[in-house]
Amino acid sequence: MESLSEEDTRAVIGCELTIYEFADALAMKPDSMFVKNMFELVDKDGNGAVSFREFLDMIVIFAKGKFCCSQHVYDQSYIIQN
Repeated sequence: MESLSEEDTRAVIGCELTIYEFADALAMKPDSMFVKNMFELVDKDGNGAVSFREFLDMIVIFAKGKFCCSQHVYDQSYIIQN
């Protein structure tokens, strides 16, 4: 397996996802309430885009599968909806 060049690595780390790209990465529709709520939660800096780091943070929370983290995401999603 070939490794990425430094330039390619920086490009990946520096990329940001719009809500449409975010939805596509999750294989969902961008107008889905879940996508909208998750996007708002994951976009920690509120700039309207999800950075690579913000996206990875979300993946790590779900990969760990800890109840406290999952419950926090659920609670935050509920707060956003209401």
